[in-house]
Amino acid sequence: MRRSVRIISLGFLLLTIEYIICVLLFSIEFFFKHDSQLNLGHAIRGATEVNSLRLIFYFPPWCFFMYYIYDKIRFKNVLIKLALINTGLYILLSFIFTLIFSLGSVFAFSFFYDLVVATFVSPFILYTIPNIKNWYAQI
Repeated sequence: MRRSVRIISLGFLLLTIEYIICVLLFSIEFFFKHDSQLNLGHAIRGATEVNSLRLIFYFPPWCFFMYYIYDKIRFKNVLIKLALINTGLYILLSFIFTLIFSLGSVFAFSFFYDLVVATFVSPFILYTIPNIKNWYAQI
């Protein structure tokens, strides 16, 4: 029970960090695509839409896979292990959902690379919070 609560809360923390990274990446992308106009409102709206879909469709399978896969994979560095599992699960679930829901894949693919970067970088940023280091070891 404790472990599942920790995994769910870790998932919410990672999604929060990924949301912030997505806002930054989307604002940079919109800046270069739309004649050097920085429109933070569009970036926030885009990141909110994409990450709310991720919360609905990716979060439950992510929690399930993290609960069963996390202990099976051995790495010396816990941080790299979490980053690789997080990114690998996102890519795997993206391809599965693209096969199932092929109509919506055009919208998701335009943000796919931004989200891959955000999912890989988010554990490293989350690890800089002081109390999280001990918390990672207990998962």
